[in-house]
Amino acid sequence: ENVISMINDMGIEVFEEAPDDDTLLMDGEGGTVVAAQEAEEAAEEALAVVEADIGRTSDPVRMYMREMGSVELLTREGEIEIARRIEDGLMQVLRAVSTCPTTISLLLDAADRVERGETRLDEVVDAFIDPNALDAEAVSGDEDAVLVEGDEIEVEDDDEESEDGDVEVDKGPQLEEALERFAVIRAAYTALLVSHADGEMRGEGYQQQRRELAERFLEIKLNVRQIDVMTDALRGLTEEVRQCERELMELCIERARFPRKDFVRSYPGHESDIGWIDQQIAGSYAYSARLVEFRDDIVSIMKRLANIEKRAGLPVAEIKEASRLMSIGEAKARRAKNEMVEANLRLVISIAKKYTNRGLQ
Repeated sequence: ENVISMINDMGIEVFEEAPDDDTLLMDGEGGTVVAAQEAEEAAEEALAVVEADIGRTSDPVRMYMREMGSVELLTREGEIEIARRIEDGLMQVLRAVSTCPTTISLLLDAADRVERGETRLDEVVDAFIDPNALDAEAVSGDEDAVLVEGDEIEVEDDDEESEDGDVEVDKGPQLEEALERFAVIRAAYTALLVSHADGEMRGEGYQQQRRELAERFLEIKLNVRQIDVMTDALRGLTEEVRQCERELMELCIERARFPRKDFVRSYPGHESDIGWIDQQIAGSYAYSARLVEFRDDIVSIMKRLANIEKRAGLPVAEIKEASRLMSIGEAKARRAKNEMVEANLRLVISIAKKYTNRGLQ
């Protein structure tokens, strides 16, 4: 209505329907018809005023669309770079998870369910990775990227046609190969358990077996839901550790008056070492006498930490480090995914803006 009123003020008549020839002739004789060129210039001026008003709008949706529209669309190279960052973040998550034997046991539990027919293979595994073909995949991976450039969106087609014209569809991982891969991981995991039972959790032999198990694990591309199960397990272990350490600090620092800087300096590496608290008591420090009062409670917490280490197959310090690396990887992947979503939204807005005032409401 504002636009119509502005046009009327300029001497341009606005009709609900196109007028017939007689009406136009009558108006022409009355001298109310504006020359076509002048009318066009006046209309452009009116639209410019309206667009200026829109530019100053406080409407959040219009402001967001204007801001998004001011950013350039994602190029092919930009999309490839974001996709690689997502992949790097997810790979960091998997590397962190692979360092914790108890999370790998969850994969083996899922493998047992697959073998018994209780779970579909594609609910656990997406594909298998040939370590000898990683370099080749890195080169060919660029060809599969989605191209978003200007007004065009091109997606490479991965489907290949056979000689008779039928499309060859990727059927995903095969059960026989999956069971073979799971068997290799199970053998490495069993060897690790034997070393763990012998008390070699901090020995070089045990660490080497852990690395070999992690390598076998990383040759499997897991389904997202299976990854979530394993990351949740590592998060759960980390939260148990933090709860124990909060209770320990409450006893030592708050109640026994163990100086915080001394606690932070001496405690790491002795998370489940009962000998550490006895050493602090025997040291005749200012806080030693008060530690005696809380020794039983402190020892109880350290035994809980030792039990967590036993279940995880990792020292407490390495559980926390694995959790830290996992969180960093998740944050990297999440940021890159958000950038991809925003880029796709910019593309949608750029297309929609072309059809504004052309029937798109």
